[in-house]
Amino acid sequence: KSIVQFVNEYRVKTAQNLLHNPVFDKYSVEAIGMEVGFKSKSAFYKTFKTSQGMSPGAFRKLGKTS
Repeated sequence: KSIVQFVNEYRVKTAQNLLHNPVFDKYSVEAIGMEVGFKSKSAFYKTFKTSQGMSPGAFRKLGKTS
């Protein structure tokens, strides 16, 4: 595993926590991506979807229903 892969996995895990944290409900999905260190919306979405099999928005909605 490369350093970039390791860092991106850490960022995605942190983003997952923020997406399910009620304190961050007022933040957009894009803002959360920026908060965890991604430089662009597209990089965040692509990395998140590759890692989790769904978009960050779908992940957030899934957390709201469960």
